[in-house]
Amino acid sequence: MRDKKIYSISRREISPETAGQIKDGDIKAFKLVFTTFWNPLLNYSLNIVNDMPAAENIVQDTFLDLWENRSKIDREKNLKTYIYTITRNKSLNFLKSHHEKKRASFNEPEFVESRELMESVVERKELTQEVLKAVEKLPEKGREIFIMSRYDNLKYSEISEILGISIKTVETQMSRNLKKLKELLARLLTFLIFLTFM
Repeated sequence: MRDKKIYSISRREISPETAGQIKDGDIKAFKLVFTTFWNPLLNYSLNIVNDMPAAENIVQDTFLDLWENRSKIDREKNLKTYIYTITRNKSLNFLKSHHEKKRASFNEPEFVESRELMESVVERKELTQEVLKAVEKLPEKGREIFIMSRYDNLKYSEISEILGISIKTVETQMSRNLKKLKELLARLLTFLIFLTFM
């Protein structure tokens, strides 16, 4: 009687067993990783290149590389950080080949004076936009680490491995990021408190 393989994966982790299955040419395990990490990797690449078609091609190439080079997979190493590293390198190479900045730039937030307009700021969409504007104002390296941590749900150890920096550096950058964001969003928070108690 054949042993039934167990396929299990989450957005946060790829088990050594799943990595081993891919290394052995298990297409079902590969598809599981593909469907689980396609969108997270797409968002990660898009944040770097700011070009959806390019990001889609980059992620497609990442999975193509993973499958074509599956025999080189190290079962003892984190496959998740491996595919994020491939995606990052391909995204940076895309920027380098095009010699232009792809990140969106934002103007300083214009804070409203009237109560009617201030009330619109508290809507979820507006708040999200203000936060994104603040994140875009972070220094480039700090911004990348912040997004990897908060939006891609990567652990500090995973960020450290992908970027080739120490965990201590990641911790320091995140501390600076949070302090900077607190400063950038201070006025918005003041408005929210003002509206709450009116």
